[in-house]
Amino acid sequence: ARGAVDDKTSLEYLGKHVLAGHVTATTALQLSLEYCGKSSFSVRHNEAKYALLAEQVAVEAYNHFKDRWMTVLKNAEPDHTGQTIKQPRLGSFEVDLLWSDLSNTPVRTRLHSKLGARTFPNPLAMIAALAEVLNGQNAEVFDPPAANS
Repeated sequence: ARGAVDDKTSLEYLGKHVLAGHVTATTALQLSLEYCGKSSFSVRHNEAKYALLAEQVAVEAYNHFKDRWMTVLKNAEPDHTGQTIKQPRLGSFEVDLLWSDLSNTPVRTRLHSKLGARTFPNPLAMIAALAEVLNGQNAEVFDPPAANS
């Protein structure tokens, strides 16, 4: 599991920084959601499902992190100049936690990738696993159960 701790996109890497005191309750966090809002030729594609799931993730984040400085970004991730640069990809439902390490270097922790996993996330399980890591309780790999896709 050593490689996972060295992987800056992993929950283990985030957990290491939480346990070391580098990420605290006052650390600015951004939950970045990239989700498909485009029409598709597929009969199975349902844009409303993506928007509803994004709202469920946002609600779970607000419920779990009331005492933290966390912003939820829905298809609106700014670059270093403050301009919005993220255009959602067809079929995407990507969830990342954005934070900065001690040297103020931006870090992206991948919480879920529908493009990679080919499944939708379980919002409650995903956010609960993140809460455990941020509370210093668990830095294990989050292996999301498949939600209905």
